[in-house]
Amino acid sequence: MTTKNQPPIENNDIEGRVALERIQGLYNDSKVVSYTTTIVTTLLGLMLWSSQPHKLVIAWISIHILIAIIRGTVLYRLFKHPMSHLKGAQQWLKAYTLVALFSGCVWASLPWTMFNPSSTYNVSAIVIVMFGMAASSNVALSAFPTAFFCFMFPSLGSLFFRLMYEGGDFSYVGIMLIAFIFFSVVQSLRIYRMMTSSIRQRYENDDLMRNLEIKKAEADKANRDKSRFLAATSHDLRQPLHALDLYLGALEVELSEESHMQILNKTKKSSQAVGELLNALLDVSRLDAGEVVINMQEVFLPDLLADLAAEWEPQLEEDGRKLLSFAVHASIQTDAVLLSRMLRNILANAVRHTKGNVLLGSRKRGNVVQIEVWDQGDGISNTDQEHIFTEFFQINNPERDRTKGLGLGLAIVKRISTLLQHPVQLRSFENKGLCFAVEVPTAETHQTQELGTASNPMDSLDCFVLVIDDEKDIRQSLQMLLRGWGCEVLVSESEQAAISEMTRDQYPAPDIILADYRLRDGKKGTDAATAVSQLFNKSIPTLVITGDTKHSIAQSCKSLGYTLLYKPLTATTLQREMQKAVLKHQR
Repeated sequence: MTTKNQPPIENNDIEGRVALERIQGLYNDSKVVSYTTTIVTTLLGLMLWSSQPHKLVIAWISIHILIAIIRGTVLYRLFKHPMSHLKGAQQWLKAYTLVALFSGCVWASLPWTMFNPSSTYNVSAIVIVMFGMAASSNVALSAFPTAFFCFMFPSLGSLFFRLMYEGGDFSYVGIMLIAFIFFSVVQSLRIYRMMTSSIRQRYENDDLMRNLEIKKAEADKANRDKSRFLAATSHDLRQPLHALDLYLGALEVELSEESHMQILNKTKKSSQAVGELLNALLDVSRLDAGEVVINMQEVFLPDLLADLAAEWEPQLEEDGRKLLSFAVHASIQTDAVLLSRMLRNILANAVRHTKGNVLLGSRKRGNVVQIEVWDQGDGISNTDQEHIFTEFFQINNPERDRTKGLGLGLAIVKRISTLLQHPVQLRSFENKGLCFAVEVPTAETHQTQELGTASNPMDSLDCFVLVIDDEKDIRQSLQMLLRGWGCEVLVSESEQAAISEMTRDQYPAPDIILADYRLRDGKKGTDAATAVSQLFNKSIPTLVITGDTKHSIAQSCKSLGYTLLYKPLTATTLQREMQKAVLKHQR
């Protein structure tokens, strides 16, 4: 029901909405009330037809039909639109109440026009029907007691006075009628309060849920914005740490005094801790921001585990431990980069929290392969297992010792597990160790490659290195570091500068290229490396270094055969990756 130029009820106007819903309920039931009243009055007229003047009965029935027509014509056609404005609804309620009063007055005429005290049948019919109409109206009109009272008091009040007028036994019926009217009033008010309270509580709950949803949406948006900000600024955050690590590596070559080396080592550890924390936070932010794109492909499992074993074996051997590794001969369907990150974090957790050996293995079970990492630690209690994958949760590290990790590695594992749909299982054995198992589906086809034997690392880097980076600090730090390793180095800030200088001074082809992915003016290091390779008409090993962790960059480097490294990059990692790239190219 609408009225022109009337604003709808505001969402925060609970009382207005409660009133509107009560009116709407009455409006919806009014058609049934009209039909019922017409049928009852017609039947009563037929019951009294033989004992009353026919014209009077016909007039009685006609008046009630007229009331029904008024309801049908005025109440339905005039207010047939949905009710969204309280003012218009209240106008409808006033009209409805007047109709109820008119109907009550018509019923009030019945005891004085067709009441025959000498006929038990007549009296019984009138009393029973009028009691029944009042009782049914109590239910139908309880949402608005005023409308009910406008019908009941005239009709039953008239009946009461007629009964008392007749006196005798009729007086007892009149007293019972007074009791019925009293209880009807009490019951009507009780139903009204219950209905109003129920509707109000429902709207308050709806408002509360709506506010909670709004607050949750705001919190989720703030969290996504934060994650997107961290992901977008990853390059700028990694860049200074990357330069710092390279300068520290270059400084290590120059220092000889033991006291200076101790200070340098402590500085390197602090820098490494900051870099690890930054990398972990940025990984979490990118996963939370939904900016990680999955690249599912067929991966030969022995090759993937062999690369991980080669990465962690030297660290364990330094402590007199071993990394035992074996892989079933199978291909799996996964994202190799993301799965490697999962397993790398699990291995880091195992290496850091156990003094014994570590096992990296796999077993095939039907259409899936379980990749497992076992350690010989103390295990994890059932209570702690519920929290082990949450951020910054660590066991037995209240002092926040950085050597025991940051509490982010397994949180990243859980996020990647959900992203790849590779379930992670945790099995703990008290005082015997821990096992993390990652379940990965097998590929539809299987390769027949054999697990190769890793070559021994190079003892030194005696090679010609081309560095392409638009940051002056990075060029200088890499130049100092590489020369300290015995390399001949040419540094350039762009593709054009590198090709121009190499052509002018007739440089030979580089043994390896180190290129920053993001160069000035929207240029890419991958394009620069490709141009240099084309200049010498040969394939040149290339390491692309970036602080941007977008999946598209990893895909681009992989398609070109380049190795992708992420900032901040330690000198040790850079040396190892350069050795691997050169050796791979030589093979």
